[in-house]
Amino acid sequence: PASSGRVSRVTAAPARRWAPSPGSRSRSFGTGPRAAPAPSASVAPADGFVPAIDAMRDTAGPTLFVSPAAASTAATRLSDPIADVAVDAWSVTGGTTLGAKFAGVETKLFQAGLLPYLVYLYFLGKDEARTPAASNFGARFLLLFVFATIPAGVVAKTRYGDILANVDVLHGTSESLLTVSNFLFAFGFATALADAAAEEGGDAGDESGDTLSTRRMSAPAALALLVGAAGAGSFALALGAQTAGLGPALHEPSNALSVPTWAVHVSSVTEWAIAMRLIYAHADVSGNKNWRNVSLAMTPFLASGLCACTFHLFYNSPSVSALVPLQALLTLLGNCACGVAAWSVVKEGEAMKIDETMKVDESKYRVTPRVTPRSSFDWAPEPNAASVLKLAAWSAIGA
Repeated sequence: PASSGRVSRVTAAPARRWAPSPGSRSRSFGTGPRAAPAPSASVAPADGFVPAIDAMRDTAGPTLFVSPAAASTAATRLSDPIADVAVDAWSVTGGTTLGAKFAGVETKLFQAGLLPYLVYLYFLGKDEARTPAASNFGARFLLLFVFATIPAGVVAKTRYGDILANVDVLHGTSESLLTVSNFLFAFGFATALADAAAEEGGDAGDESGDTLSTRRMSAPAALALLVGAAGAGSFALALGAQTAGLGPALHEPSNALSVPTWAVHVSSVTEWAIAMRLIYAHADVSGNKNWRNVSLAMTPFLASGLCACTFHLFYNSPSVSALVPLQALLTLLGNCACGVAAWSVVKEGEAMKIDETMKVDESKYRVTPRVTPRSSFDWAPEPNAASVLKLAAWSAIGA
């Protein structure tokens, strides 16, 4: 704070990221005050992109000469809701369409969803649920994604002066952990269905007629193949688009998602949708009909992912930032719904255990898992290289 006998000079604008000149291949980052715009001039750079942090700030001139009392008022401004979101890893709504009243509400919603998700993991890991091992691990791996976004979001705001979604390298890297989680979650149920089909057909463990592309893969090998194939494909397509000059031709702003980052999003949403269908079929294969509850409870998560993709489709514009709190609300609902659904799976599993041990009237009380013939889920992806390469190609081309 300035001393009482002097006039302080307060910088009104924080460090910001400037957009590139037309034809530039990358963004440059700079610090320092920006000049006051003329009354008739736009405050946006040439490409129309204004960093989200700047959108939360006042757009007054670069410097103001104020009294000590005014300087003190400006200093306390850092404690208001809009200023606070500047160091909040998950928030994007400060000072935008939702205003100060709801600034940072998405962070509170994301935090509230952590406890019900832990409850969901607890029931998912119970022996009575009989969750496939890869799926169980994938669901827990999601926690790494959640906690990785915290330092990534803080670095994006403190180093680059922007929200995480606008810093592509941090955004794509952290989101890739979500893709890993969803892939393993879906792969586990695909393996369970393939095992059931093999047992029904009497060819369990027989791979004599399988080719390299149709032979059963382990989860780590399948994940490595997906990362390698999707990564190579998306980078090749990105290089081709850059060589052809498609970026400037489409007039995309400098914060547009790169092709590899879009591939991560396409893959994540696709894997989740497939997992929902696989789990619904797993209810018949396992004999635990309450797995259908889990499949339905996953719907809010799918809607949440589509909200995120829509936000990115509009270049993370503050005018559509309300999609992020909506995404957070849907995530909270999905966590709660999946927690209840997983509990119902465990309760049904306990009942099945009791029935399996009853000897009074086996034909009446015993519950035998109903194995569905292979023909009823021929659509389901097999846990092999061919299915993984299809997903990789879809992710790259979709991006």
